Amino acid sequence: MDKKTAQRSKHVRGTLNTSRIMEAASELFYLNGYQNTSMDDVAASLSVTKPALYYHFKSKEAILLACVQDAFDRFQGLMQAQALSAASGRDRLCVFLKNYLVITTGNFGISLVLSEPHVLSPEGRKLYVRYRNSINRQLMQILTQGISDGSVRTGDPTLTSYAIFGMFNWAAKWSPDKPEISNDEIFEHFMSVILSGIDGDTRPEQEGPKSGAAP
Repeated sequence: MDKKTAQRSKHVRGTLNTSRIMEAASELFYLNGYQNTSMDDVAASLSVTKPALYYHFKSKEAILLACVQDAFDRFQGLMQAQALSAASGRDRLCVFLKNYLVITTGNFGISLVLSEPHVLSPEGRKLYVRYRNSINRQLMQILTQGISDGSVRTGDPTLTSYAIFGMFNWAAKWSPDKPEISNDEIFEHFMSVILSGIDGDTRPEQEGPKSGAAP
């Protein structure tokens, strides 16, 4: 039995509760996309009726936003659990991105980066954007601190934050049948690119004008 089949099979056992609904829906959002997932799909994956879902959640959007809030709260919990007040900007950046990768590649956390805010209701979109903006501000503050203490070098922290989120958000969006790569491997490689870049130690020298050639 493959991993996804095993995950689906476990949904049919046990008492229905909000966590099981969120887990099943989050998996379907990942596999099929939020717009392509219906409450019928979620109910079918849990072997329950739609009224059973509506007892816990009033809509598909409510499930999504519950997943987003759960992921946001978990992320903030990880950040607060680590004493970083005296850490450099660079060290705080590493902790921030390690925690971010752990959360966004988990079941509920996927909703933080797979969500399509333009299809949400005005209220739902406002809530989703508030969570995302809060995380974005945290990264900007860390980069700004790193520039100030000299542990981070970047000419434009805003563009740098866009590039960093672009890399880490795609880790959650990779196809479910991708080769198995551990979070530690992803993190180490991404941080190597962010902190050291991909520029080689030496560059080929440009060939100068040949002898006798006109300048």
